[in-house]
Amino acid sequence: MSDTHEIRDPVHGFVLFNDLEKELINSRPFQRLRDIKQLSLTYLVYPGATHTRFEHSIGTMEAVTQAFNVIVTRGGAALRAMLGWDKDADVERARQLVRLGALLHDVGHTPFSHGPEELLPGKKKHEAFTEKIILKSEISDIIARQRTPFRLTAKEIADVALGSKWRLASDVTTRVLAELVSGDLGADRIDYLVRDSLHAGVAYGKFDYPRLIRVKSHLSHQTSFGAA
Repeated sequence: MSDTHEIRDPVHGFVLFNDLEKELINSRPFQRLRDIKQLSLTYLVYPGATHTRFEHSIGTMEAVTQAFNVIVTRGGAALRAMLGWDKDADVERARQLVRLGALLHDVGHTPFSHGPEELLPGKKKHEAFTEKIILKSEISDIIARQRTPFRLTAKEIADVALGSKWRLASDVTTRVLAELVSGDLGADRIDYLVRDSLHAGVAYGKFDYPRLIRVKSHLSHQTSFGAA
């Protein structure tokens, strides 16, 4: 599926996306993220911090794609063998899966982000709403009628979006992709650190994330697949 659409992002530059991703971005559950500030009420002290979960989610999709591409390139045949990716189509399916997981990882956030979660019935976390929105909403309908050769399911996208802390995935590929999205050095954290520091006008969140992605991928390659 070709990337035929683009958004100009202040962190990543031009972000390309395909028809399926465009339909998900245009959905009501995703569009509501435009009204949810990434840093809740922080803008009252840092007036520039008015960015939202909308652009963070798109940025996370871009960051995870960069990490995925580097890992696939450096992992080579050893990585493909470990994950059972026998054909190029298997790699493309995994790339699409991790992109959608990253895109939708915050779709269940409530107004003011993490702030009011303690006030919700049962003290539910946003992950509970993310899971429900991916599995039972307009989002799941879009996924079900996708016109792709991959036939991704809402369940596996939810597994990648939410990670092992929320949903237990049985296959290795899903666990690896979930780690790329929400691990300690995952795309979610990479994007919000750089994005938050940019909009808040502070220096302590700025770092060379493209270099981090390359170094992390290089270390993973040496550790898991043998030194190059």
